[in-house]
Amino acid sequence: MTKSPNISVVMFVTEDWYFLSHRKDLVMKMLARGFRYTIGTRLGNAAEDGFAGVAVRVEHIPFKRSLASPVLDCFALFKMLVLIRRERPAIVHFVALKPIILGIFSVLIFRKVKFVNALAGLGYIFTADSWRSGWLKSIVKLILRTSFKQSNSHAWVQNTDDKRLLEDYLAAVNCNDVEIIPGSGIDVHKFAPDST
Repeated sequence: MTKSPNISVVMFVTEDWYFLSHRKDLVMKMLARGFRYTIGTRLGNAAEDGFAGVAVRVEHIPFKRSLASPVLDCFALFKMLVLIRRERPAIVHFVALKPIILGIFSVLIFRKVKFVNALAGLGYIFTADSWRSGWLKSIVKLILRTSFKQSNSHAWVQNTDDKRLLEDYLAAVNCNDVEIIPGSGIDVHKFAPDST
């Protein structure tokens, strides 16, 4: 396998268990190609042995998956900015909506860094029909529109429905700026069906 130059990547994922189940294989392949990774995630029980054998630096970021803890979100944002400034990565990879929302400040501050926004889904904010989800949706749409319009920011979704929703909600975003990538899927060798 041909190795790439020594490129530094910071990946932000809300939960350590989600990284281990959905992004670990990707990172392992990229490590084999010569990339360097730092993972910013909320460390829970999964971190005790889940990162064994994975040559990445792991940093605790106190992500809260909901939008109900603004003080904790500000602290998480501060830690994200400190981590990016310290690591000086070429690429920052935000996984899921929460890191993407908090990451808008990083996109605007660190203009020489390339940002990848990977949306695994648009979440309840875009599907719920309540007054609370309505004003949250307006804020999130403004943040996403601002982020995705930046030349150093790129959006990934995993299906055509999410791509169409983004294009409808974020009218200022060109459809060419939103790319569909394959879903995380499962390892069919590791999770083979029982033939009995």
